[in-house]
Amino acid sequence: MSRFTAPLLVTPLDDGETWIIVSDDFRYDVGHEDSGDCVQVPQWMATDFASVPRPIWWFVGPWGRHGHAAVVHDAGYFLQDRSRAEYDRIFLEAMGVLRVGRLPRRLMYLAVRWFGGRAWARNARRNRVRPSWKVHDPRLLGLAEASPAGEAGLRHQRAQAPAVRYAVEAVAWARRGPGADLTG
Repeated sequence: MSRFTAPLLVTPLDDGETWIIVSDDFRYDVGHEDSGDCVQVPQWMATDFASVPRPIWWFVGPWGRHGHAAVVHDAGYFLQDRSRAEYDRIFLEAMGVLRVGRLPRRLMYLAVRWFGGRAWARNARRNRVRPSWKVHDPRLLGLAEASPAGEAGLRHQRAQAPAVRYAVEAVAWARRGPGADLTG
């Protein structure tokens, strides 16, 4: 079975839509664990998780159980070191690893197959003009000073990061509303 190699650490930008990847070792092992084939998500890369039109957020939002897979897919569309079809297939596989339901998983996969071509072409044009356009300088974002220095700080951040399961549960609880029971 494939796997994600580390917790995904992100911080939001002020626009309310863009997140910056803080993790320096967030990867996805393609095919199966330790396959030697992985997608490395660049540290300081910007992501919007899944580019989902607002009118269908009731069904599937930009983030949720599929969020880690969406970030890997975003990285693939930026890196373009494989074919678009391969990155779309990796997105589908990663959503399976995250136990995204069969119907939402299939619909999100079909959406990127049918509508992802424009984003792929736009990213290819941007990559030709400025290859690092999607990776931001953390000092300009005010993040370099806020990060604990060295490997000890990174280990502390990883230890404090919630598991994917806990993040999914927190989102589900938040959707139930403010007086909802935490246990159910």
